Amino acid sequence: MPGYGESDIRQDGLYEKLVFIVGNARSGTTIVANILNLSENIYVMEEANLFIHLTKSDFPEWFNAKNHDAGKPPRKGTYVPPFAGEEETGLATLQRLARDYDFVGDKVAFNPLETFDGRSQQLYFFEEHAKFFSGCRYILTMRNPHESLLSMHRMFPSETLSRLLWCWLESLRYSCVYLTYFKRCRMVFSESVGPEAFSAIGEFMGLELSAPKEYFSDRSRQTSAAAAFDFGREHNAEIGTILGGCDVIYRELRNMFSPETLRYRAPEQQFGLIGATIERIEALQTRLDEAPVTA
Repeated sequence: MPGYGESDIRQDGLYEKLVFIVGNARSGTTIVANILNLSENIYVMEEANLFIHLTKSDFPEWFNAKNHDAGKPPRKGTYVPPFAGEEETGLATLQRLARDYDFVGDKVAFNPLETFDGRSQQLYFFEEHAKFFSGCRYILTMRNPHESLLSMHRMFPSETLSRLLWCWLESLRYSCVYLTYFKRCRMVFSESVGPEAFSAIGEFMGLELSAPKEYFSDRSRQTSAAAAFDFGREHNAEIGTILGGCDVIYRELRNMFSPETLRYRAPEQQFGLIGATIERIEALQTRLDEAPVTA
C-alpha cells in the first residue's frame, strides 16, 4: 500500500494511540468494538479495513456511504466527519480522530469472499501491518468452530461449508501468526467475553472499561451452542471429521490463554507451541483443499 511511511504513522503520537480489533467474521469483533466505543476515550471504526483503504482518497465520504448503504445509522463507529481543506485519506482520518480520543483504530472481520492477488484477507492484513504497525495494540477475537460455521453459513449462504471452515482456519492460523509477530496482543475467546475480559482489556489500554451486563447475556447470542452442534452433525458427512479437528485445536488454544489476563499462560515456550499449532491448522486446511467440492 504506497503513499505513507513510518513518520506518518508516528506523527503527533498516533502510533501509541492505535488499536485494532481483529478476527474472523461472526467471532465477536462487533461486541468488543461496541464496548470499547462506549468509552469517551476510544473511537474504533467498524470495518473500515484500513489495511486496504488507509490511503484511499475521500475516505470519510466512502466510509459513511458504505455504512449508510448497509442500513447502519450514523453513530460512533459508523460515521466520521469529513475534513474540509485536508487530504481526506484513511490515515488523515485517524490523525484527525486522534486529536479528540486517546485511542483510535479499526475493527476488522475477515470474510471468505475477498482475496488480493490470490492472498487471503488474513495474509494481506499481516503483510500490511507488519510493515509499520507491529508495535500497536491488537485485540484478537476467536469463536468456537461449531458456532462460527453456522453463523457464517447464515451470513454467507452461497459459500460452501468447506470454504467457510477454511476461512475460519485461516483466521485462527493468522491469529497465531499475529501473536508471534506483533508485540502487544490480547486474545479474547467468545466463551470468555464478560466483565473480567473487558477489565483485562482496560488494563491493556490503561483505561477503566465497563459495559451494561446485558451485553454479556446468553440471550443476546444469535447462534445457540445446541443449534450449532446440531448443524455440525447434520453435515457430518461433508465436514464432520475436519470440524472435529478444528474443535480440538480451538479448545487447546483456548487453554493456552488466561481468561483473566487474556495472555499466554501455558508452561511450554510460546513460540514453539504456537508454531506447532500453526502446522496443525495448515494440515487441516490442506485436507479441505483436497476434499471434493460440494454445494
